[in-house]
Amino acid sequence: MTRRWSTPGTAAGARVDLRAGQIVGTSALIAIRARMALGVAGPTPFAGELSDPGVGVLGGHSRFQQIDPAEPWRGGRWVLEAEDGWHYPLTLSMLLFDSSGVLRDPALDEHRAALRALTEAVDAADADPFVSAGALDWLLYDWLMAHRESPTSGAIEVRKLPDAQMIVSAAAAVATTRSHFEHALLNIPTTIP
Repeated sequence: MTRRWSTPGTAAGARVDLRAGQIVGTSALIAIRARMALGVAGPTPFAGELSDPGVGVLGGHSRFQQIDPAEPWRGGRWVLEAEDGWHYPLTLSMLLFDSSGVLRDPALDEHRAALRALTEAVDAADADPFVSAGALDWLLYDWLMAHRESPTSGAIEVRKLPDAQMIVSAAAAVATTRSHFEHALLNIPTTIP
């Protein structure tokens, strides 16, 4: 589904509306979860480098952390810098719904900026397609999980046209990037008969 949105005019938002963002976002969420279950999603940013939070409440400060600003195609993720000096994994959902003292709008804006920057960076000449596809999968997944209609739903809520365009562009970039190593994606028609 997202491969047909990967043409330059569509990816730039020429024909994207709120409904397209909802449909592509929902299909992208299902596809990413399937790749995660099958173990083919690619590496999650900072995989194996963050501490296991265990059970309990943690105090600290959250921030979005890039793996390497000189190689933005490697992506990044939300991290909790705890008072004890340890670094723990966070998600956008945890920030928005399970944390106190979080400035929601700035957190959303920072995530949007990171997702847009990564979407543009995945096709850099020095980018590893498997790594960049995994990073983009993760960042898009994190956004989509925080924008479901309810905690038990897979349907994505989109309220702003720029967010719909961002979702469609990111999903198209994932499909295009994955086509470098999942060659079956190249045979999917980009138009629906």
